Amino acid sequence: MAFEHRNEDLNSLDSEEDLEKMESEVEQMSRKVSEYRKSLPSNLSNSVISSRRSNFPNIDSLGFRTTSTALVSRDGAHIGGIEQESRDSLIQLKERVYENIATVPLVVERMRESKERIDKSISFNGTTMHPAFTRRKAS
Repeated sequence: MAFEHRNEDLNSLDSEEDLEKMESEVEQMSRKVSEYRKSLPSNLSNSVISSRRSNFPNIDSLGFRTTSTALVSRDGAHIGGIEQESRDSLIQLKERVYENIATVPLVVERMRESKERIDKSISFNGTTMHPAFTRRKAS
């Protein structure tokens, strides 16, 4: 009888240890799910933005290196000032394009909000909208 009582105590200890272990695993999983849910919207927006970016050629991959006076091509020949100016113009254009691309999500969001406000105001009372802003019915 003493042996059976001892065996039950060991089983209860094992089950308590297993229970504590399972509880800690559940807590870890809940933390991971919570972190995933918090980071999901930003990850989705970043992936949407990166998928819409155009792949422009990198200026550095065109094969030019700069010196203090002019550009030098891969084979060591000096390139004149006109090519230098066109390269500078290309770099500036590339920077402007990337700035414009970065603002596209903000513009799209503002357009979506404006459309929602217009739709909301139309739903309040159809007669409050100026006729220029209403859709014409196809007849």
